[in-house]
Amino acid sequence: MTEPATLILRASLQARLYRDIEVSSSSTLADLAEAIVAAFGFDMDHADGFYSKITGKLFDSPRRFELFADIKGSNSRSVKRTRVITAS
Repeated sequence: MTEPATLILRASLQARLYRDIEVSSSSTLADLAEAIVAAFGFDMDHADGFYSKITGKLFDSPRRFELFADIKGSNSRSVKRTRVITAS
């Protein structure tokens, strides 16, 4: 079995306001969300999600990963069960 790789991802709020986040490729998207929130000094007090469409209507994204993906009728995958390396 191969060792997990270290990934460095950039999260930005504005063009000049960003953080480089280092996570293991075996981390989940929930882990990544927690790292992003901590890097900006925010609290984890809202639901999070990752979307392939970054302009327009996010919820029309063909690839969606959300905290509450297990709710009946959701077309999203779970951030808790999706590894960072498989989400790209």
